[in-house]
Amino acid sequence: MAERLSFALSTPVPDRLALTVGDEVAIELMGLGTAGYRWREQIGGEPNVVAVVWQTACVSASDLRRPGWSPSETAIIRANNTGEVTVLLLLARPWESTVEPVKRVAITVTVAPGT
Repeated sequence: MAERLSFALSTPVPDRLALTVGDEVAIELMGLGTAGYRWREQIGGEPNVVAVVWQTACVSASDLRRPGWSPSETAIIRANNTGEVTVLLLLARPWESTVEPVKRVAITVTVAPGT
């Protein structure tokens, strides 16, 4: 079975990951959706080495009553094939294509063959 690592909001995101084919890493990132910002990824290098899937945290009724509160977003990085890529996680407003992201996280991911 593949290993799944998690990095929560209180844990710094690593700048390097060493994975094996089949591994998954979940990285929880602070959301800013109430201001229109969404996280997205850019993969630099061979595109089939990893895949990134996004999940948004569940929202409770009490959370919705807090002004300005936004749910966290989780990037799940799946190691599909051997190789090395750079995964950029970018926090930006989707409609502001000419504006720099307000937050940028770069992770070099190295994927080794599975056992």
